[in-house]
Amino acid sequence: MTTALAGRVAVVTGAASGIGSATVAALRADGAVVAALDIAATDAPADLFVPCDVAEEASVQAALQRVREELGPIDIVHANAGVCFNGEGEAQDGPAHELELEVWSRTLAVNLTGAYLTVKHGLRDMLERRSGAVVLTASVGGASFGTRHLAYSSSKAGVVGMARSLAREYGPAGIRTNAVCPGPVRTPLSVMARSSGEEYDEWIEGIPLRRIGEPDDIGRVVAFLVSDAAGYLNGASIVVDGGMTIA
Repeated sequence: MTTALAGRVAVVTGAASGIGSATVAALRADGAVVAALDIAATDAPADLFVPCDVAEEASVQAALQRVREELGPIDIVHANAGVCFNGEGEAQDGPAHELELEVWSRTLAVNLTGAYLTVKHGLRDMLERRSGAVVLTASVGGASFGTRHLAYSSSKAGVVGMARSLAREYGPAGIRTNAVCPGPVRTPLSVMARSSGEEYDEWIEGIPLRRIGEPDDIGRVVAFLVSDAAGYLNGASIVVDGGMTIA
């Protein structure tokens, strides 16, 4: 364990699995005290677990207040919770003329509104102390994606825009905001991670590093972005995709 984040209180949403769980581990490995927030129970090795539906303001506000009461003022926020309806089962994310409003609304409620609410109620301590770091989980899908991901792509493009706006608004108060934009990562949301055979091989051929990303690949980047080593990074969108978008 390092001490790069010693004494800092961090909040991670969507912490039950995948990137969120990996970020919890990475932040704690760097010495942070971490609260894991998720709508589902989690076994992530956090210092505190708080149930939270990021799409509901009262839930977010209550969860972050509990973090303050039990762990102290919040220094770090990783707004990571997200959903992706990929066309399996009844819920299909596009094409537009077939996209149900319920799927569109739920995707934006979690991915975009959820990030906004998490940041809104996490900023209070940072503003009082005039320091802090925010990371939003966007996606390479915010700039480029295939069909049947209209709501997801739209929401993640919004997250990138949100990161830039927050960076400009709160940078003068000593609060840095950046976005991390993962490519394919082995998480429960990943279509690629569930593919096999020739389909999987075709996916891999499009990634110069010839492998799918692991949650730890993203968690370590988040830990860097909130550390003092990234102290002059503000408003950046860091692509972590094994080179997929340049292939």
